[in-house]
Formats: sequence, C-alpha cells, structure tokens
Amino acid sequence: MYTKTKTKKIWQTFMKCFMLMTILGGAVVMISACEKDIEMPKEERQQQDPDGEDPDQEEPKDSVPDTDNEIDSDVLAEYLVLKDASKITGNLPSATDGGLKIDVADTIYLIKGYPLGNRIRFKHDASQTVQGFNIYVGSASYYFDVPKEPNEDYTPPQESDTTSVLVLDLDIPVDEGVDYPFSTEIIIQPNDGAGNPLDEFERVITVEDPEDPNGVCNSIMQPFEGIDTPPRWRWDQTFWEQNGVIIKAWAPNRKQRINTYGWGCCNNATQRSLTINDSPVCSALITDSTATASGNLVEVQLDVDDWVVRLEEYMWFFDNGVFDLQGIEDKRQYFPSLTNFCTAEVGYDLSTQVYGAPTDTPVGTHDFSPGASHINLDLRNWQGPYRLPRSVNIVYTCHVLLLIDEDIEGYDTFIYRYEDYTTALPEFHE
Repeated sequence: MYTKTKTKKIWQTFMKCFMLMTILGGAVVMISACEKDIEMPKEERQQQDPDGEDPDQEEPKDSVPDTDNEIDSDVLAEYLVLKDASKITGNLPSATDGGLKIDVADTIYLIKGYPLGNRIRFKHDASQTVQGFNIYVGSASYYFDVPKEPNEDYTPPQESDTTSVLVLDLDIPVDEGVDYPFSTEIIIQPNDGAGNPLDEFERVITVEDPEDPNGVCNSIMQPFEGIDTPPRWRWDQTFWEQNGVIIKAWAPNRKQRINTYGWGCCNNATQRSLTINDSPVCSALITDSTATASGNLVEVQLDVDDWVVRLEEYMWFFDNGVFDLQGIEDKRQYFPSLTNFCTAEVGYDLSTQVYGAPTDTPVGTHDFSPGASHINLDLRNWQGPYRLPRSVNIVYTCHVLLLIDEDIEGYDTFIYRYEDYTTALPEFHE
C-alpha cells in the first residue's frame, strides 16, 4: 500500500476532515505501480466535437424532469426493489426531527434496466440505533419497512457519528410504457427496528434511460482545469454477477476481512511470547505440521479481526484524455510483534492511507469519446493494492455511471457503480 506524504489540494481537504478518524475508502485486482509517469497535459480545454459544440454541456444537474406518466401509486410502490421488506397497510407514522442527515440533496437517481440500487447513507450519532427504514411512494395506501444494510454501520475512531445505509431501486416493467426520465416523490423514515421513525426525509426518485434518444448526456467527461478540478464521479458500490445472480462485493463504509488467524509461539516455562521471527523453533512449528514442540515451546493460533474500510473514492475523466482516481481507506491489521501469544491478547495497528497516483499526477489516460459504450484505461501511474480493470463496457446517464467488466477470472461480470458528484467530500443534508 502506498501512503502519500503530500497529497493534492483535494486530498489535503480530505485528510483535514478525516484526520481524527482512521478511515478508508473499490475496486478489485492487485497491480504494481508502473514504470513511467504521464507527462502532465497543458491546461487548455480540447473540444471533442468537430462542429465546435461542447458535448459536456448537459441539462442542469439539480433539475427534476417532469413526466406525463400516470401510474397508480399502489402499483408503483410494488416496483420498488427493497431487500427483506415488510408491507404495512395505512399511512406513515408521524416523525419528529431526530437530527439525522442524508447524503442525497434532493434527488435519488436510478438507471433504467439496471436494478442494482442506489446506496443512500444516513449519518447519525452513534447513540441513535437505526435498524431500518419506512419507505412510502407517491400517495400509496401502504408503505414498506425495510431493514438497514447489514455490516455497513461504521463509526470512525474518535468520532461520534455513525453511517447507516439503505439500498433501493425502482424497476418499472417495460410494458408500463412510461416515458423517461421518470420521477416520483418518496418519503424515507429511518426507524428503530420497531417501525418508530427517528426522522423523516422527502426526496424525489428519478429513473433515467441510458439510451435516451435526446442524447442530453452523451459524455462522462469534464473539462480539464488541472488535477484539482472537483470530482465528477463518486464510487457508490461494486457488484459481481455469477450465474445470473448479482451480489454486492464492496461499498464505502463496508468492512472487508483481510486476515482470519495469527500464529506465534509461547514458552510456557517463562511465559515469553514469541513470533515466527523470534525463534527458528517457532517458525518450524508453524510451517511444518509434523514438527513438535521442544520443551515448553508450543504453537499458538489466535483468531484475529483484520479489516479494511474504504470510505470514499472519486474518479475523473477529463476531456484531454487524462484519467484520475483517488480514494482513502482505513486498515486495522494484526501485528505479531504487538501480540502476546501466551495471554492471547491480539495487538493491532491502525493506519489511514490515500491511494491513486503520486501528487499532482494523473493515474493514466483513457480513450473515451462522447457516445461510446466501451473504454480502455491505461493506469501507468497507479500506486495502491487495488485498481480498476483496463478495458470495460460502460453504461451511463446524466447522473449514474456503470463500468462493466466481463473479463475477471472466476466471475461472469463485475459492475462498478459511480454517481455524479461535484464536491471533494461527502455532503450530508437535513
């Protein structure tokens, strides 16, 4: 893992905001940093359209498209994709202001034909127990109570706020014949597990069509104004599809186990704890299953809880062919030298690391052109243990980008979901 000692301005902001918590922040395959840096491009914008029109000029991001579609709210609510949801007849219970915050400013964007879901984060004090969410659409005669996403609550060290996660989608059948983009109102109430609301958020769901004939969003790029240009895409989650089943692989705030066991030795005569490097006999005990202890020296195997949490990851595709990606992650790792194998006390090291490319250097280059459905990435300056694939299919709308990799050994497909984002840090709203 590469740790930067001097990061660019955007990551200086990152580290200031997250210095007191040990943080991390997806993608998938190990590589080594390559041998050659990219020469930094000049900061002039290069037009992609030969007619002089700017392909990156899209409709305003905060606009909520109007639709003339009329679907009965009770029918529409049935099209929500929610895991383990319970249907409850009647009106939503009244909610008070519990001080919770949501990372969606006004609109939850979804993509037609890809019911992967939008991962919505709620920030709250760690003393507030969020167990689920009441979900109500339009003017339906019922609502849903859906559990929160398991294993995704994360309270950074020395911080009091926890994030709890809801994943939802709206999968409208083709035979409904609706026009896109399609929008509807939704109410979300984080609850205590017994259906009692802790707060309430009113938002809009908008489903966009990646094959929009109007072509208002035919580009994933942004103008190059230097590497510190605010991010366009924020990593939302990663899935793998195998035998037609889509499974979440990783997402921000979700812990990934990286070790299960730790080994060492204990000299019972002196109660001295030894690592493999401390004693050749200890090393032999651990590497040779037929070896036996000499005297009071015994092998010890301990259960360890090593994990990585990737908090944020941002991606840029610039219109001059430069590609950049930066992320931040928190790692807790068992250290034999900090562990007492006689008393079974496991010692851990906590670290925060930024990954991507060296300071003021792009990760690499891309060959995207507006309207393309495939992209090749040259990650020659990458430094870190994970990377994106080098050649992927892409599906995108104004606000959602999918990178679809069908060339991963052992899997059918990996899908990376990114969302349009304009700030260098996650924003939470009341």
